[in-house]
Amino acid sequence: GGGGGGGEPHVLVTQMALLLYLGEYSHARHLWRRNAVPSVTPPSSDCLQLAQLWQAAKYCFLWSTGGIHALASGAMSSPSSAPPSSGQEADSMQVEGQGASNQQDAAAAESEALPYSTMALRALHSCTTSAETQPLATYSKELLGVFRQRVNRSLRKGFAKISSKDFYLRMNLDPGTAEIADYGWKSVEGGYLVSDGDIPLEPDILEGLEDTKAAGDEGNQIGKLTDIVMFLESKMSA
Repeated sequence: GGGGGGGEPHVLVTQMALLLYLGEYSHARHLWRRNAVPSVTPPSSDCLQLAQLWQAAKYCFLWSTGGIHALASGAMSSPSSAPPSSGQEADSMQVEGQGASNQQDAAAAESEALPYSTMALRALHSCTTSAETQPLATYSKELLGVFRQRVNRSLRKGFAKISSKDFYLRMNLDPGTAEIADYGWKSVEGGYLVSDGDIPLEPDILEGLEDTKAAGDEGNQIGKLTDIVMFLESKMSA
């Protein structure tokens, strides 16, 4: 399990990080539902870090369902801005199956009409800001890059042309420092971006796992999962 906290095991937050790394957002949601109420008082460091990571995971889950908020807000705050907090988290986040209208209303109010990808990336960034909060900070830094690449792949598959403003917002990037070529886009007239087919993207870890599933190679799949856990653990001692 994850280290940190003076030797205290961080099993839950490590499980959540692994599920997010694998893109298993529904399973991450179930993990949170089973452990949302801490079993001990005061809550352990593991439970507190799990709750922080869930703030990002819930938006990853919503993003994975295909829903996306209308870009109603004309202003874009800093990419490092934390997601809006809520004192009524248990009541306001309705992805636990409370009804479609309630889910949409709660999510829209909480996100202020921002895309789910933006909210997820901002929440992950907020988890990286405290180096003392381990293993959460280390895991979140890695997940930030992984999830941003997934969002970018989705945009390249779904948009032949996208406004640069929408791209920077959905990717939670600073227009002043981000290099669009690094993400496989190029600028065209009118403030738009088009996908540059000459620039390949790095394959997602999920592609390799899907190949092993299709081949029925369960042993190799377990090996890949073990490699991922070891990779995340290595970040702790780097």
